[in-house]
Formats: sequence, structure tokens, C-alpha cells
Amino acid sequence: MLPVMSGTDVLKHLKNDPDLRHIPVQIISAMDSKKEVLDAGAFDYIQKPVSPSDLRQAFSKIENFSTRKVKRLLIVEDDEIQNLAIKELSETAM
Repeated sequence: MLPVMSGTDVLKHLKNDPDLRHIPVQIISAMDSKKEVLDAGAFDYIQKPVSPSDLRQAFSKIENFSTRKVKRLLIVEDDEIQNLAIKELSETAM
């Protein structure tokens, strides 16, 4: 219920920006749109009303996510251009 665009649209803009897409986005909304925002790339979703305990749990999830160890990824692609594109995409996602 934002005045200019929906929160889902804001989320989509963030997730379509290579410089921002890696940032976990927590959605807190009065709308019942959990599936839609998770499909759009939200880290998690909480429906209002939200208790202090809910907020603590949400921040804890984000903290755990941001401190986890980076995993390695093996890419096998014989096309050099595709290989480079996949490599660049995976680096922006980390």
C-alpha cells in the first residue's frame, strides 16, 4: 500500500538490479501476498500485525543468512561466451 508503487514492484526493481539483487529483502505487509513476493525474490515474508518477537526472529534469519559461508560452484560450459555470462551472473548473486 505504498503511495507510488506496490511493495512487490519495489522488490522486483531491487531484484532486477545487478548491484542490489544479492541483498536479502524482508517483506512485512498487511496484504496476503506471501507466495507472490517469495516468487519475486523476497528473502522472507511476514504478514501484519507483527509482534516484537516476529521482528527479532526476522532479523535473526537475515543475520544467519548474511554470515553463512559462501559455497563453491563448478560450471561446465563449452561455449566461452555462455561460460563468461554464467560466471558474471553467479558472481553478482553471491
